[in-house]
Amino acid sequence: EQNPSYLYDSAGIYQVSLIAINTYGCIDTMRKTIIVNQTPNAEFESDLQAGCYPLQVNFTSLSSWLVDPEFSWDFQDGFLSIEENPAVIFTTQSYSDVTLIVSNANGCSDTVSKSGFIEVFDTLPPAEPRVNTVTVESNSVVKIAWDKTDINDFASYIIYRQEPGAAAFTMVATIENQDINEFIDIGRNPLQNSYCYKIQLVDTCGNMEKLDSLTDYCTINISSETFADKVKLELTPY
Repeated sequence: EQNPSYLYDSAGIYQVSLIAINTYGCIDTMRKTIIVNQTPNAEFESDLQAGCYPLQVNFTSLSSWLVDPEFSWDFQDGFLSIEENPAVIFTTQSYSDVTLIVSNANGCSDTVSKSGFIEVFDTLPPAEPRVNTVTVESNSVVKIAWDKTDINDFASYIIYRQEPGAAAFTMVATIENQDINEFIDIGRNPLQNSYCYKIQLVDTCGNMEKLDSLTDYCTINISSETFADKVKLELTPY
């Protein structure tokens, strides 16, 4: 072809020759040098991608094809770095994008961006689970059932019980499986006593609502008194 195009897919120094022949058989040759500079390949990793506020994250560049490179990091919120492997403290309680631009000394560059790469958990206590039922299963068993939480920083459910006649609630179980949404309390005496329960949701940062602010759910204890023509029933509050 008179005007060809060619893709050089590897860096290096290439010699290009053009030989021209006219209709009279005259020949001329021209040689030129093509220099293809090395383009870097930008990549990175971090030791953490999620954690509690404030979250320190150590980043490592995994970039390759480097020629006296310069690094430019952008961690959102105006925080920048030109270190190859920076350590960053994230204080925004949400997701943060991370961008790395690697520039070789020859002017070639590459960019990698990862959206929502870092998550900093908030400091708010998760809301208490919604309790659906507190059921007397038998003369010695009470079952508590609640809605499963869908928070992504779940740590545990803590179950508290108030003993008959007591003012305080006592922790009776810790459940670290997010998919479990019931607790079987064995060894009670619901025929004679009413038992009250609270469920506390704890996240991975240890945030939780105060015990005093949680709703208590109780079994219903029924007592009766017989008269000549009627029976009087008394129920404890649920």
